[in-house]
Amino acid sequence: MRIALLTSMLLMLLTMAAGCDHIELEERPASLRVPVKIVFDWEAAPEAAPKEMTVYFYRMSERGMTRNPLRYVYELRGSTGGTIMIPSGYYCAVCHNSDTDCHGLTGHDTYEDFGIRLSDLTSASPTHFTRPLKVPGAEDERLAWSADYMWVSAVEGFTVRASADAAAEPLTLVFEMLPVTHHYTFIVHHPSNLTLSTRLNASVSGMSGTVHPARGVTGEETVTHSFLMEANDRGELEGHLLTFGHCGNRPLSTRADEEPAEGLHILALSNDRGWSHTHDVTSHIHDYHSSPGISDPENIVVELDSLTLPPPLLQGGGAAVGVGGWTGTDEILGR
Repeated sequence: MRIALLTSMLLMLLTMAAGCDHIELEERPASLRVPVKIVFDWEAAPEAAPKEMTVYFYRMSERGMTRNPLRYVYELRGSTGGTIMIPSGYYCAVCHNSDTDCHGLTGHDTYEDFGIRLSDLTSASPTHFTRPLKVPGAEDERLAWSADYMWVSAVEGFTVRASADAAAEPLTLVFEMLPVTHHYTFIVHHPSNLTLSTRLNASVSGMSGTVHPARGVTGEETVTHSFLMEANDRGELEGHLLTFGHCGNRPLSTRADEEPAEGLHILALSNDRGWSHTHDVTSHIHDYHSSPGISDPENIVVELDSLTLPPPLLQGGGAAVGVGGWTGTDEILGR
């Protein structure tokens, strides 16, 4: 009985296997693959030292983009490059550092649509915020993790072909790496009622959620980022945020393009006692990016002034008199 049962199960498994359709990327013997030397050029980001790089090769038709190109993915340790073996053909390629945990991919089936997308930030995400904070007027925006440091590059239209001369040098493919992460510092000067223990949840709306290396632009989607603002040793409120920059569909460069930005950026602050405050920081962000006199446009400082915080709790845990349901109507003046 047991032998008959095992025989029956084996026949069922063989039948199921015979009915499966397996779709695999084209595999060629190693003897038919061609060496290509990969070099990462860090001239635009000399301080960069990622631990791992990923390169995507899309094999195309030389007459134009292929609808469903074969894709080959290679991971390289360190940031200098290396030599890979790839089938001959006509290619486009895109690469980025992959030593991050705040990003996913979108549109990676095709070269032009390849995008790096910031991951969702949810109330269940491990974070130091009391809760992710939506910004009034931008409730439909996705809450996204802040970025890790990211560098990208793309090379369009090159041919990989075996050489008849076995001693010939392999094709060298140079990726000029472009930094796409911006560091924002938000500072509020002269806040009243500030204490060393002041910690506020902060969010800013209208920021880029995706970058597309082949197109050289950010995606159209904008997201809201949450971060922490707290007292610094100069008696100011200070918060830091890493992003893919501001607005959507913008060039992947540190300088603003010729077209004016159209996005809206609202900074929202709150504490765990129901106090909140919002301020439009659009002009601060846009003017900073478009200013020709900025020496380091990857590090943006948004400076504000004169915020009235709610008084701290009285000793014994009671709420401070007069705070009530104040909604933060004090105006923050641009500095």
